[in-house]
Amino acid sequence: MNRPFHPDDLYLVRQVTDVCWHPDGDSIAHVVAWADRATDANRSEIHLADLTSGTTRLVTRTHAAAAPRFSPDGLHLAYVAAAGRDARPQLRVLDLRGGEPEVLTDLPDGVSGAIWATNDELLVTAPVRPADQVDVDDDELGRRLRVIDGLDYRMDGIGFTHDRRPQ
Repeated sequence: MNRPFHPDDLYLVRQVTDVCWHPDGDSIAHVVAWADRATDANRSEIHLADLTSGTTRLVTRTHAAAAPRFSPDGLHLAYVAAAGRDARPQLRVLDLRGGEPEVLTDLPDGVSGAIWATNDELLVTAPVRPADQVDVDDDELGRRLRVIDGLDYRMDGIGFTHDRRPQ
């Protein structure tokens, strides 16, 4: 039976994004994102799909996960994830042979992405505060006057970005 789309149907939509090929070409990591009715928040998790067997397994159990990247040797998966709804996303690395992910960063404004330089080194992209905002808590920053002089001052889910350029 066909019916018109209802706003509650948005909670049924799952979006697959950020597909990353394993170096052997036989599997992929990808992000599955959705709007979670229970928490009234956007959620995401990373899955590994074996393309030869057709099986998929969940590899993250965090509030929000994104940007999966395999190490050049294929033994590790780096990704960005937030520990909770209000937490900043940090870089994590999972040993695909087993074990728990290791959190590699603890940056005040989080991490937006990473790429592998070698099997042991990662390059990270993160927003950097101007000198007058270093060591200032978010409550104080929220009380300060903001001068907006461009259209790209805010990103949904991140907030004001005009004064924190990614580096």
